[in-house]
Amino acid sequence: RARSFSDEDTTISEHSLTANAGASPILQLSNIFDGVILRKEFSRVLVRFSLSSLTGGITTKDYPDPITNTSISAYLYMFNAPHGDVQAQSFDLNIHPITQAWDEGAGLDLDSLSQTGYANAVSAQSSVAWTTTGGTYVVDSNSATQNFNTGEENLRVNVTNIFNAWMNGTTANYGLIIKMSDANE
Repeated sequence: RARSFSDEDTTISEHSLTANAGASPILQLSNIFDGVILRKEFSRVLVRFSLSSLTGGITTKDYPDPITNTSISAYLYMFNAPHGDVQAQSFDLNIHPITQAWDEGAGLDLDSLSQTGYANAVSAQSSVAWTTTGGTYVVDSNSATQNFNTGEENLRVNVTNIFNAWMNGTTANYGLIIKMSDANE
């Protein structure tokens, strides 16, 4: 089994459009109803993987080539961090390939979202806005979905189609956006 760990990740939030939490050890995905402005506010997770160790292992024949070996599968694993807040139940998480370069940023604050930087909900990089607020991504046959019943499950989703598109060069590897379904957001 070959593994690739994320080399960049962050949480972006509609609650504070310019907040950045790239240095936080926790990635927070939520959909919160703001009783003051009477609207739902999302947070989403961005994660990018360096595939150089995998491509190197394929070149040296330590790993099978997923382009020629169709029995290869790729999975995204993320683990729930137990907490004392209200837990969402019965929802879907969607995973889509990001289509724009972004920077992780150095913010730590997930409570008051006081630290600004890039990426955030409106900007992918310091002088580059997202094409669409909340991240630029594509919904296509490469996208993946996982249902959560209790909300405390770990994420384990098959992303083979996205991985193969990165490996064969048909899609640039800008990472993944993980978000609640449009209906839940």
